[in-house]
Amino acid sequence: QHQQQQQQHRQHQQQQPRQPQLNTESRDAQLPTEEQILGALRESGERLELRYVFLLALGKDPKRDMMPPGVRNTVRRLLQALQQRGLVELEDTAGRKVYCRATR
Repeated sequence: QHQQQQQQHRQHQQQQPRQPQLNTESRDAQLPTEEQILGALRESGERLELRYVFLLALGKDPKRDMMPPGVRNTVRRLLQALQQRGLVELEDTAGRKVYCRATR
């Protein structure tokens, strides 16, 4: 009977379409594109905190809106990729703050 249950379970799994794996860090939030990030940095013309970069890139007000939980590391990785290509400068402070600005 146990083998029969296992077989039924396997058949059920095969019938179900597989869901793509979601990145848990960005599951509930829209992430800005690289162009949106660069646009926000160029428009400001000054160094910005990571949170400001994220919110301004999405057209939100950093004084009123909050960064959703779980996207900080993803945004940091996006900024690091832009830094590696020479498009932004990142400055990590001793705390959790990351400042960045466009290089061109």
